[in-house]
Amino acid sequence: MSLLTSTGGLVINCRTARSLATTMLCLAGACLGRAEEPCFAFLLRGDITVNCVGKATQVTHRGDIERFALSDDPPTLAYTTSRTTLRDATTASSEFTTTVVKLAEGVTNSIEGLRWVISTCGGVLPIENRERSGSGTRDLLTGKEVMTGGYNWFRCSSDGKIVVGTMKRAGADLVGGVPPGTKIAIGGDFNVYQFDISPNGSKVAYYGDLHALCEFSLHGTECADRGGMTDLPSVIDSGDVLVAVGTGQSCFFRTAYDFSTKASPGTTEDECLGIGYWKPGIKSVRIIQPLGRNPQWVKPQTAALLGTRSRDLAATGAAKSYIDAVVHSSYQYEPDPRLAADQPSGGTAWYTTALNASNCDGVASMLATASGWQNDTIPYGSQHAVNSNTVAHLMGNAGGFYPSAPFGSFGW
Repeated sequence: MSLLTSTGGLVINCRTARSLATTMLCLAGACLGRAEEPCFAFLLRGDITVNCVGKATQVTHRGDIERFALSDDPPTLAYTTSRTTLRDATTASSEFTTTVVKLAEGVTNSIEGLRWVISTCGGVLPIENRERSGSGTRDLLTGKEVMTGGYNWFRCSSDGKIVVGTMKRAGADLVGGVPPGTKIAIGGDFNVYQFDISPNGSKVAYYGDLHALCEFSLHGTECADRGGMTDLPSVIDSGDVLVAVGTGQSCFFRTAYDFSTKASPGTTEDECLGIGYWKPGIKSVRIIQPLGRNPQWVKPQTAALLGTRSRDLAATGAAKSYIDAVVHSSYQYEPDPRLAADQPSGGTAWYTTALNASNCDGVASMLATASGWQNDTIPYGSQHAVNSNTVAHLMGNAGGFYPSAPFGSFGW
């Protein structure tokens, strides 16, 4: 299987810039030449903002989003938040929740324990497995495993036919093809989190710690004069790349995702992050958004749906987020973060009956209750509302075990 496919396109010279978006896409003296110019989304002060043809629109109203991913087909938004569960003088423990929103239907599902997601392979996947030793392989939209041809860290085209990544856990080269036949970058020039492939598989963008942003295609490899900072690059079929970069200006950070140019109590001063644009033929990454991070290209149709769902993406998320139950049985390694903690090897017990045949009827009742659970009907709350802790309590009661509440189990 070949790594990259050749694509053609119309190039139109730009004489004037109609807007910020047009200026951005014409920096090299040529437009993309499509009927609809792409939009892009990014994080700004803990919320998602979409920029289409120079007009920026805030589409969430939470203030606590840390990462997000957008899939165009089907139109889906997945975003991650966290809450501190334990804090002492030197450390703090956090729990993560990823919320997946089907934009066309307005249906939302919450997944506990998942801290980072990416749009790739035509879906939304965990960027890492639970051991953080490779990419997650289960599509959060379909529940199906993505076939990667033996890759450990990977990205793939929208149809899943073109795969790039590494065959080892760390330090390996970035390669492509099934089996691997194309060397894209040496191990030291990229980070296993910080690379992306365009939807049709024709372009690969990557950068590494202290290494420049580069793009690989059939025409060869070309690099910018600087790299990105922390977040993933985002590349589309035309070769245009978005990346978070330092701006050289001072910002005041409340969290890594909530920062501004104005000082306020409880903030820490550091370099601002902004959204950079680059493509081969341009020497330098150009800052097109002075504040923001986690940039991603998005189709105008998906951006429009985000706008229509803006009211649903409010601070609590309770109106459109639901408690769902998934029944499975496997004593083998489970890569899906939603199911991995439910393996015997992953147990963390505060309540146990020990092994006893008399428990079987109770377990059968619990399974029957879970199997009959009405998904997408019970709104998901947060700490003192109905949440996953509540479901654990109900399931235990259904089996006749009546477990006591573990420490810190809000919503029990």
